[in-house]
Amino acid sequence: MNAELLTIGDEILIGQIINTNSVWMAQQLNMAGISVIHMSSVADKKQAIIDALDAASKRSDIVLITGGLGPTKDDITKSTFCEYFSTHLVLDNDVLSDVTIFFNNRNKDVSDINKKQAEVPFGCKVIRNKNGTAPGMWMEKNNVHFISMPGVPYEMQGMITDDVIPELKKRYKLPFIYHKTILTQGIGESVLCELISDWEDGLAINEIGLAYLPSPGMVRLRLSSKGFDEVILKHKIDFEIEKVNPLTSSSTITVDANLAPVHKVTLGTNTGFTITNLPEGGTLTLIIKQDATGNRTGTFTGVKFAGSTATLSTLPNSIDIVTIFNDGTNYYGNIAKDYA
Repeated sequence: MNAELLTIGDEILIGQIINTNSVWMAQQLNMAGISVIHMSSVADKKQAIIDALDAASKRSDIVLITGGLGPTKDDITKSTFCEYFSTHLVLDNDVLSDVTIFFNNRNKDVSDINKKQAEVPFGCKVIRNKNGTAPGMWMEKNNVHFISMPGVPYEMQGMITDDVIPELKKRYKLPFIYHKTILTQGIGESVLCELISDWEDGLAINEIGLAYLPSPGMVRLRLSSKGFDEVILKHKIDFEIEKVNPLTSSSTITVDANLAPVHKVTLGTNTGFTITNLPEGGTLTLIIKQDATGNRTGTFTGVKFAGSTATLSTLPNSIDIVTIFNDGTNYYGNIAKDYA
């Protein structure tokens, strides 16, 4: 089953905000066994939205839409939905009750504009909003599911977690999608590609995909596969990792199923760090390890620095790192300076 993510809002297109909704939704869908094949953003313009819905319906089974459900005149998703599905708005009394309770709990009056939030396209499945006022709307056309939700992240996330994914799991038998990542450092993407070329050529027969994800000083190799037997999926990917390990062992930092990028890590209360005995050239990798009590220590490593010593004297509150990855216990990253 394939999904498409459509974000509606001028604020995305002018760079005023970052589209974190699509990233989060893609992660949740992937864990549920639904493949995201396309993401797009469109302006708050009726024809742009209709064209995007029409294009999405030709390539996806599910279209998840966020944004444009507010009560103001520039929020046109509901009216555009009505035109696209040849229907009209009706008042939903359950949603009106939700909106009234929402404002009463905050000692505020419910205005006529707020009451319009309770209007939904006739014939839609209403997704009630436990965290706000704008309901979600689930429509179907030509066997494609169109699910429209608010753009406010925590409101959308509640609907995805509590309503959308559980309903899809009830209706369909969804496969498992399994990923595992090898994090390497000190070797370039092109060199790595040549090194593992023969191994990579053999992945297709086992229906395993490989993606190269380079960042400064590091390359992630992500192996992916999809199927209905989770044990078999994990076994065949683990088997392939065992086969490639002899080729990459000198460069591999970690192998993990859920290696995730993070933007910043807070390290401790000390300030400053000292690096000594560095040879010429290379990008230094900082590895921060966390023990069972939460105490963190840092060390520097790097293939090009083999045989020399780099010491970390104290941990700063935060470190300027180009890329940080977290495998659940340790953090791995390149400091934002090449030492030469």
